Amino acid sequence: MLRFVVAGAEFDNFSFELANEAELAAFLARILSCEEAEIWSYMREAKADPGLTTDLWRRLRWRLDYTRRPPLGRRLTWYVLARALTPKLVVETGVQDGLGSLALLRALDHNAREGFPGRLISFDTLPTAGWLVAPSERASWRLVTGSSVERMPDVLAGEASVELFFQDSGGDFELASGELRLVLAHASASAVYVSQAQRPALAAFADQQGLRYHAFYHRSFKHVIPGSEMGFAFDAGAVTAQGRRSSRSRSDPRD
Repeated sequence: MLRFVVAGAEFDNFSFELANEAELAAFLARILSCEEAEIWSYMREAKADPGLTTDLWRRLRWRLDYTRRPPLGRRLTWYVLARALTPKLVVETGVQDGLGSLALLRALDHNAREGFPGRLISFDTLPTAGWLVAPSERASWRLVTGSSVERMPDVLAGEASVELFFQDSGGDFELASGELRLVLAHASASAVYVSQAQRPALAAFADQQGLRYHAFYHRSFKHVIPGSEMGFAFDAGAVTAQGRRSSRSRSDPRD
């Protein structure tokens, strides 16, 4: 604990290496009905992506207020979901520094190169949110400043159906429940809902909507934080990674 307090640059929203990646790969393959080899390929891809490694580290090397080589940790799960499900529209609430946003944008970039373009819309109340995301990474990103429940109706109106939603805006049950209801109004039948910060709200939402709920505990490797749990909710009959990819028509990556 003393080592992290004295030497660490992060005081909240901790990033950590995962100690149970094999368990994570097996879990995601099971709930997405795909091969573990596919999940592992996305994990390796994320760890080798310059936008999430060398380019990011270069931008952080002189900052004293943030870990210079932040591990993806639980955001690796976000990356894999975005790659496996090739969503046309991803929505995120709770951006803070933007490591999760960056992971999603890099996944969407790889999807686009394979003919499956997608966009990310993120909501946060902080005007400084998302500072980790370089200008060159923002072409497919709309960052909305303000209350998510106040801005969502207007922002999502006229957009494509939400296919992947990440709720990470805090521990308030009512706020999370409100966000889930608003996303539901603009979501596809096969949408996947993920919550890091308020799993009870997601579990209750899943029960109300007749969705399957799953949870996975990300164990940390040599970190003061033991780990964190993430919840997932979706229609089990409508969501498979292979089905999502095969049902989407490829677009020319140059478009």
